[in-house]
Amino acid sequence: MVCSTAMLVIGLLICTFVLCSSENVLPQHEKFVLKFRRGGMVCTNEQSGLTCTSPRAHHDQGTVSSHRNIFSSERDGDYALGFERASDDSWFLSIYAYHPSNGTAGSSIWRASSVDGSEVQVPSNSSLVFLQSGNLELRGSEGGLQWTPNTWGLGVTELVFFFRGSSKSAGGNLILFDSANQLVWQSMRPLKTNELRLGMASRSDIVCTSGESSGMDCNPALEFPMNPSRGTGNHRNVISYNGDGKYALGIERLADTATFFLSIYIWNQSSGTATGPSIWRASHGRSSIPVAVDEHAIVAFRRNGAFELRDHSNKLLWTTGQTGASELGFNFDTGDLFLYNREGSIIWRSGGEASLQYVALFVSPTTEYPVPKLNPGSRALAMA
Repeated sequence: MVCSTAMLVIGLLICTFVLCSSENVLPQHEKFVLKFRRGGMVCTNEQSGLTCTSPRAHHDQGTVSSHRNIFSSERDGDYALGFERASDDSWFLSIYAYHPSNGTAGSSIWRASSVDGSEVQVPSNSSLVFLQSGNLELRGSEGGLQWTPNTWGLGVTELVFFFRGSSKSAGGNLILFDSANQLVWQSMRPLKTNELRLGMASRSDIVCTSGESSGMDCNPALEFPMNPSRGTGNHRNVISYNGDGKYALGIERLADTATFFLSIYIWNQSSGTATGPSIWRASHGRSSIPVAVDEHAIVAFRRNGAFELRDHSNKLLWTTGQTGASELGFNFDTGDLFLYNREGSIIWRSGGEASLQYVALFVSPTTEYPVPKLNPGSRALAMA
C-alpha cells in the first residue's frame, strides 16, 4: 500500500513538472489558447486534409471536404477557424459554426480579407503560419503572402479563439493579445455606439489650432461627431461627444497658469465643464512627465498616420511618429484613443504601455513651460 501511494505521488510529480506542463496550445471548453513564446506552428490545407506541425493543434474535428478545421470543439454549434471551400481548388480562411456530429457548417461570420475589403482565396496546399513573433500569415501554395493582420513587432504573445460566447468575448472571435493582456487585433470589428472612427489615409491632414477662448479652429472643419462642443478657455475640445459624462480629447489648461497639455478628460456639454482630472496626457517618451505647450497649441492628424502636438511656431513637441496608421479610433465611454494599421491591428494606444516599435516621440521645445509635479500612479501619466 505504501509502495502504491509512493508511486502515485511520483507519478503526479512527473505529470506536474514534465508531462502535464502547459503546452504551446491550450484547448479549453470555451476557448483555445496558443502561447507564441513556446514556438510557432504551420497548418497546411493539403488535398487529403489539414495537417499541422504541432500535434497539439485542436483540429480533430472537421475533416470533411467543405471545411478543414484548424481550431474546433466537440460540441455542435460552436465556432471553428479553418479553411472553407470556395470552389473546386480555392479556399477561404474562415470562421463558422461547426457541427461535428454530422460534419456540417453554418455560414461564415468572418473571412480573411485584403485591405480593400475583398475576401482572399487561396489554392490547396496553402498554409496558415503562426509565427513565434506573434504574427499570423496566410501563404499560398507557392509560399506567397496572401493575408496577415500585420502584428509583427507589436508585442503579441498570445492567441485566443473563442468557440462560444463568454463574459470575455463573443463566440467565434479570434484575438491576439500582448504581454500586458491588451488586445492588439481581433477578427470581429466591435460595433460601439459611442466610438469615433476617423480614416486618416483617405483624407487630407487635419490641423487644429487652439484659440484664447474660442476653442479649437480646425482646417478642414471637423465633421460631426468629432467636435460638437468646442469647449471653454480651460478645456478646448478637439474630439467631444454631444452629451454629458463622455470623454473628450483636447487642450487642457493647468489651473491659473499659462501651461497647457494635450489631454483626455470627461466633458459635460450642458455645463461647459470638465469633470475631474484628465485620465491621459501626452508625455515625454517613456517618462511620466506631460509635455507642456503654449496657449496656441496645434494638434494635427496627418495623412501619413502621425498624430502630433506642436507649439504656436509650429515646432514639433510630441508625435506618435509615422506609424503607418490608417485609422484613428476614440471611445467616448472609456476615453481610449487608438491608432490602427490597414489590417485593423492596434499599433498605438493612449492608455497602457505603447508597443516597443511605436513609442511616441518627444522633441524638446525651445521655450520651457512650467510642468507640475503629478502623482506618478495616475492614469494621466500613462506613457504615450
